[in-house]
Amino acid sequence: MNTEEAKSIVKQSVERAVEYCQTQSALADRAGISQGAIGKYLRKETLPTGVTAKKLSLAVDETIPKDRFAPHIF
Repeated sequence: MNTEEAKSIVKQSVERAVEYCQTQSALADRAGISQGAIGKYLRKETLPTGVTAKKLSLAVDETIPKDRFAPHIF
């Protein structure tokens, strides 16, 4: 999988997670990361680390698995 493919999967997953939490800020708060990081994932500027992917998955009660937030790792 190349980086662009991974970024597209992450963007889709983060969009779903934002819907689940209702706002980017709520997702960021639940995951213990910055809202700016959420924005970077949505703009496909960067990819989450494995630790952040786990936090994002837990923030949505694991309805989205960690490998969807970091397909380049898991």
